[in-house]
Amino acid sequence: MEIITVNTVFFGYKITFQLIDKGFVELLGPFNLAHSLNFISARFSWLQSGFLINYLIVLLFGLFLSLIFFILYYFVLFFDFIIIFFCYCFLSLI
Repeated sequence: MEIITVNTVFFGYKITFQLIDKGFVELLGPFNLAHSLNFISARFSWLQSGFLINYLIVLLFGLFLSLIFFILYYFVLFFDFIIIFFCYCFLSLI
């Protein structure tokens, strides 16, 4: 009985606490989140030049990417319906 208890305590401490809890808390915890946001904001700070034309270009670029995404999304969605329709018509002829 003591072997089972010692192995259970060992597993509970070494595996679940040291490997899983400590590792994920440090990776997903508030310290790493703050560090990651600080790093990302420092990388994108060069975009803030203060000129209105630069902000307008970034805004139009984002709008253009969104428009391309929605056009491609609805084209693929519509194209899937066409394929399904022709497959249904072909299979109904057989």
